[in-house]
Amino acid sequence: MVHTPVTSQVVGTELDASTAPWWWSLPREVPPATGSCTQEEESMPTYDHLFDDLAMAMRMDDYDSTSWLDTVEAKFILLSFNPDVDLREPRDNAPEWQREQYALALRIVADPERYRRVEGSGTPGRLRAFLRSIDDHDLRADLEDAARGGRGAYRRVRGVLQRRGIEQLWFDFEKAADREMVLEWLEDQGLIEQE
Repeated sequence: MVHTPVTSQVVGTELDASTAPWWWSLPREVPPATGSCTQEEESMPTYDHLFDDLAMAMRMDDYDSTSWLDTVEAKFILLSFNPDVDLREPRDNAPEWQREQYALALRIVADPERYRRVEGSGTPGRLRAFLRSIDDHDLRADLEDAARGGRGAYRRVRGVLQRRGIEQLWFDFEKAADREMVLEWLEDQGLIEQE
């Protein structure tokens, strides 16, 4: 199997595809800034372009990687280890991307005000909240039936939505729930004003 290098737009390092997380190779388009603002507002970081990355990090478990937000440059950072627990200098023959991650981890540990840990906790209760948001009683009953039975509930619920041609309901709900989750986290971190 041939491994082609994957350029990470998250931290700008080149990774070997065999060791990089699978989703690092996904395209990341940053929407252009729009609107006008004062010079003071212009100097403050905005996080809109990071909502997808932040939401993804919050939905994941942190087992073999850690996610961080650089509050000065408004960048999302993914490390392949937890620098609070496993900060070891790479071996002499380590790949360059590991050396870059180590240097970045040193900066993260040295400046906890600048770098904020984005912890993953999954999205417990999201499916139930989605079911409660459905006004159509027949559809809700079908979806609740699909959700019963434990493992595979998301797949079964999405199957019902697909068969009815309304799967976009789930995507819209999930996008709104992700946005709310990220905004709440940013507010809790004191990075944006509470609305």
